[in-house]
Amino acid sequence: MSVFFKRLENAVCLWEKEYLLTGTIDGTVNYVGPIAEKQQIAQNMLIAYVIPDKQGEITGWCTIADQDAHHVKVGDRCLVTVDRFPSEDFGNLDGRIARIGNFSLTGGRIMVRIIFPDKLMTNIGRNIECRGQLHGTVSIIVRDRRALDIVIQPIKQFWHRCYGNIKS
Repeated sequence: MSVFFKRLENAVCLWEKEYLLTGTIDGTVNYVGPIAEKQQIAQNMLIAYVIPDKQGEITGWCTIADQDAHHVKVGDRCLVTVDRFPSEDFGNLDGRIARIGNFSLTGGRIMVRIIFPDKLMTNIGRNIECRGQLHGTVSIIVRDRRALDIVIQPIKQFWHRCYGNIKS
């Protein structure tokens, strides 16, 4: 009888490795879209994500184009405009890039994890209430520029386009 249970246990372990998706944290699984029985799943295709049971650090996820990933670094600042809370009234959430994915998903996109050091307090001091999931637009600041640089840069580009580099 113990040989039978050992074979059954091995069969269950093999089935789990072959067909079961597992995560590293406890939480609720949210599917990105509908999944049908016997549906083919492409390699690196995002099918679901987990909302953690423990409410600790507030995080967000976004995707960036594969060809833009070399510009983004861990620690870069980003501003998030939340769809249900217009930035004109509520401001933006201030975030930092916490992790950049190692591989491209379907469609040439890379997952980026964002943390929010000020929780859900916006840059104008308004607190955003979170019920479930929030959607928005992320602007990643890859290079802080001074206001003077923003004014001078187009003039420099125009000058170089029209007159080239002038050497003295």
